[in-house]
Amino acid sequence: MSKVFVIQDNGTLNLSDAKRYGELVTLIERDVFPDDAEERIEAIHNIMDAKFRNFNPLHDFVLLVGAPEAIAMAFLILGSQHDTIKTLKWDRENRGYYPITLKD
Repeated sequence: MSKVFVIQDNGTLNLSDAKRYGELVTLIERDVFPDDAEERIEAIHNIMDAKFRNFNPLHDFVLLVGAPEAIAMAFLILGSQHDTIKTLKWDRENRGYYPITLKD
């Protein structure tokens, strides 16, 4: 079964439509705050790196939600390992996600 790697979910988003593309795998749940930024950045990198070991670029997707620095970190990690990454983009008119393939 395909997976949808949700970069950051704080529990307030309705991601039910993304489930039709695969099992949701949340990478991180909380944000980075100024008082713990250095420690959290390293921890977030390690968490993402470990979870992305199961990422299959042929079948899996990345859902671009969360803090911009978390999204950037996810793409730095994935970009160093894969030439192609499939993402899901929200379509407001149709109220659902559709896939987009990003290539190096």
